[in-house]
Amino acid sequence: MKKELHKLVVEAIRAGRVWVSIHAVEGMENCDLALESILDLAVRASTIEVEENFSYKRYRYPTCSINCMTKSGLIVCSVWVYNKETKWVKLSSVYFRKLWFRYRIRS
Repeated sequence: MKKELHKLVVEAIRAGRVWVSIHAVEGMENCDLALESILDLAVRASTIEVEENFSYKRYRYPTCSINCMTKSGLIVCSVWVYNKETKWVKLSSVYFRKLWFRYRIRS
C-alpha cells in the first residue's frame, strides 16, 4: 500500500490537485523552501521513505509522510493526506527531520 499511496499522491501533484494548509506554508517558510521544491521532492527519485498512516489519527483519509533528501543532504518531511473521493491531496505539514535513525532507500 505504501507504493500505491505514494503513486496516488504523485498523480495528484502532477494533475495539479494539491491543497496546501496554512501549517504547511509556515513549515515551508521555516525550512526556507518553496512549494515547487516540496512538490519536486515528493515526486522525484530521491524519496527515501514513505510512512503510511504514521500516527495522524485525526484524518479520515489515508495519510503518509514522504521523507526526501535535498541536494544539500538535509531530510525534508512532507505530510500528505489523500482524498479517495476527489483524488486531491492536502499538503498538511513540512519540516526538517533532525535525526534520521532508520535510513532506507525506497524501492
